[in-house]
Amino acid sequence: MFAACVWEEQMYANCSGPGFALHSDIVAPYLLKYGSEELQREYVPGMADGSVITAIAMTEPDAGSDLLGLRTRAERLDGGWSLSGSKTYITNGWLADMVVVVARTTPGRSSRGLSLFCVPRSAAGFERGSRLRKLGMHAQDTAELFFDDVRLPDSALLGQEGEGFRYLMQELPQERLLIACMAQASSEFMLEATRRHAAQRQAFGGPLLRIKPVEHALARVMADVVTGRALVDDCLARHARGDLDATLASIAKLQATEIQGRVADACLQLHGGAGYMRDHEVSPACAAPAGRRAERRPRGVAALWPRHHRLADLQGVRRRARPAHLRGCQRGDAGNHRPDTVKLEAALSVSDDSSPGWCWLPPVRLHG
Repeated sequence: MFAACVWEEQMYANCSGPGFALHSDIVAPYLLKYGSEELQREYVPGMADGSVITAIAMTEPDAGSDLLGLRTRAERLDGGWSLSGSKTYITNGWLADMVVVVARTTPGRSSRGLSLFCVPRSAAGFERGSRLRKLGMHAQDTAELFFDDVRLPDSALLGQEGEGFRYLMQELPQERLLIACMAQASSEFMLEATRRHAAQRQAFGGPLLRIKPVEHALARVMADVVTGRALVDDCLARHARGDLDATLASIAKLQATEIQGRVADACLQLHGGAGYMRDHEVSPACAAPAGRRAERRPRGVAALWPRHHRLADLQGVRRRARPAHLRGCQRGDAGNHRPDTVKLEAALSVSDDSSPGWCWLPPVRLHG
């Protein structure tokens, strides 16, 4: 939970540049869970005090979501390994002092043929390409990496040979959850910044927030943000208990980033031309859809998600019956409330049988 607070506060500060989360909450678990004592002694103290920056290299020019199509290979030599290949779109890649590299150690497309290696910055044959210029998240370090017959000792192997794919899948829930949390916090930041702007900006004899179309647009954004928060918090609680699976974590990541995109679009419109100015408070988050669209991409293309998570996996996700105190509510009831109040009902069924299937929120005022 402490890590989740850091992820979210980083987004509330509108700061997407530092790769703290990748270093501490994606790479570190691989070292701590699967690394030998020698690897842990070599890297973990430096990772903790900040003297060693780390990254993980999966994506290649011709293999992104399709991990089994990786071409970077590691061949066994006497007393070590020879690593050759290239990686791209690697966060922290330019600054990293050590990179966990996913490489194929067995020919073919078998999931048992992938292994993980810890490659230090000083390794001969390890080169960095240019820092990549992205549509959004400009401050974030993203680079290409090249490995030309990089010689590594046997101790550089992280975990067991051929178990890399299994390790990656085991750590997938936390990685997906991390992205979901950051996307959700970014959406909340954009909503609050836009609400504040609409309350202060004067037009047609009063604040923008008093204009009905603006009020309705913010209500729709709030509905998205509140339902997204309910899902993300449920996943955080499950992860803390140790029962968050990859399917539900992927649902949270997909939903939170889709909400983030819709919130960015709506908030940009409500800021008008000011939202496109780079020195405006909200512009790094939503001045252009590309500014936040990048969040949808990490760890797999959203359009490919159903291929890896079959509908059969979702049997435990279902809509549950309405609580007794809500059964009398009709769909049109929300319209009977005062114009400056929106009633939001989040019917979230991603829960176990011991927790409520619905999240009922009291009326939320849009004005001050």
